[in-house]
Amino acid sequence: MTKDTCTFLLAALNQISEKRDVQNSYTNDALLADTILQYAPDDVVPMKIAVAFNAFRDARRGANEATGPYVGPKPEALLSFTQRVMNKACWLARAQGIAQTKQDQEEEIRGTTGIDFAQDVAEERCESYVSRDRIPDVILSDFADMAAMHSVLCEECDYLGDIEPLVLFGQRVKVEKIDEETGAVYDDWVSAFETCSWTDALNQMDTIATNLRESNAEQNLMDRIRERMAGKDAA
Repeated sequence: MTKDTCTFLLAALNQISEKRDVQNSYTNDALLADTILQYAPDDVVPMKIAVAFNAFRDARRGANEATGPYVGPKPEALLSFTQRVMNKACWLARAQGIAQTKQDQEEEIRGTTGIDFAQDVAEERCESYVSRDRIPDVILSDFADMAAMHSVLCEECDYLGDIEPLVLFGQRVKVEKIDEETGAVYDDWVSAFETCSWTDALNQMDTIATNLRESNAEQNLMDRIRERMAGKDAA
């Protein structure tokens, strides 16, 4: 396949495969990403996901009484997983843009030149350097490829009643709901933000990052106060 090799998707998939939870165990997404990375000989992520989808489906169809029930990943799980890969790619693209902006600011202040810092970030987080002016084109090209693959998988899963379309960047939040028939309380993940615009995606990621910093600062403040209160009681 002849294609521009600049992409944020492979780095996104690789980083997801390394994600661990608070118990330092690999998350379900990490295990799924690691499995997907084993499929397809090239590094085109949409093709890897599509090949994995077919493999999961064939394995499930081949399960019988002799082999036992299928316990591997559900092929349908790749529909929502694709969105999480796309979200991660957006965060990586944002990080590289920020690194290049910081590099430019330092050069202007110090009067020096060079792209060492931006390149370091690119190699560490994104696996390849993409110049700031090309970032929008690369991430939108990634999105177009993923959307093409996702649309085909949706057709293969037409037996599902409600498949959410792939977007460039989407944010979901957990809300508490009540079953109208049983009155039981349950948690559900609902869409809080979605866009196919890179500018809107950047603005939303900036908002998320700001909220996280403020939340962490508040938590740190509370922890310091609790620590000193505990020290007073001990004294």
